[in-house]
Amino acid sequence: MCICPQLGDILIFKREGGAHVGMYIAESENTYHVMGGNQGNAYSIVEIAKARLYTACNFYHTAAPASVKKYFLSSSEKLSVNEG
Repeated sequence: MCICPQLGDILIFKREGGAHVGMYIAESENTYHVMGGNQGNAYSIVEIAKARLYTACNFYHTAAPASVKKYFLSSSEKLSVNEG
């Protein structure tokens, strides 16, 4: 199964003790840039390793808007490892 998230998709990541949910903003070669709450006790955008992705989904009932596509950014190399 190919998981190919795009702008606005909901991403679910594996983590110790459960999962983390966030919204796809962009990606780099090895990370997703994810917007969400409770990331370091704040609403923020963090980078999470692509290897931790469990699944991605969207909720379009009609065709997705033209802005829904993949966006690529450089990595800061600072990865989030525990989003609690």
